[in-house]
Amino acid sequence: MRTLAIVGVLLGATAFFVLGQSGRPLSAAPPPAAPASVPSGGAGPGVPTAPMFATKLEWFLAQPGRVAVRDVWDIGGFEAKAWDAPARDPGGRVHVHAVAAFEEAKPAEKIKGVMLVLTDAVEDRTFFFDANQVPELLNAIEAVRITTERLPNVPQDARRRAVYIINGLEVARNSDRAGGYLGQAGPDAITVRLNPDNFLTLRDLLTRAQETLARNK
Repeated sequence: MRTLAIVGVLLGATAFFVLGQSGRPLSAAPPPAAPASVPSGGAGPGVPTAPMFATKLEWFLAQPGRVAVRDVWDIGGFEAKAWDAPARDPGGRVHVHAVAAFEEAKPAEKIKGVMLVLTDAVEDRTFFFDANQVPELLNAIEAVRITTERLPNVPQDARRRAVYIINGLEVARNSDRAGGYLGQAGPDAITVRLNPDNFLTLRDLLTRAQETLARNK
């Protein structure tokens, strides 16, 4: 009997040893989860961080708790309306501004860009572009035009558009070459309809905005 008892003790010790090697006994509670890591150098509560914005200009303008200087140039705008729009269609408006922002103590560290404002019958929608993003916007306007001209055969009963999205702005041209639209990115999220002449005017205004920013160091 004593021999059997000793064997039982040894078996129990062996089982405990094996469970210990596996990490923990089956009855043990799981180890506490590691705390979520916090990015080093992150902004405190209520302070916006760069990833929230598509542009450096937006990020700079949105920072609270300090004085920022903003220089805004009214480059110009135009009334936008599709050629095939109904007579009572109110149309919309497109306006372009050049913007430079900086802190008074650091006038040489300016953040520059363009502010594009679309106005329809309901509201204004504003889109920002850093100065180095304006060439992409200009290329987008040309790219959608070329694409619609390259793909003229539209399936029956379909609306075909070439679409380019940048910073939340949807630039679209219709396959019928009658124009297109600008709007919030999303399926058929049209804000302002443009005819081909409107697109040319927009290109001219964006180019003038670039020149204005380049002149103001």
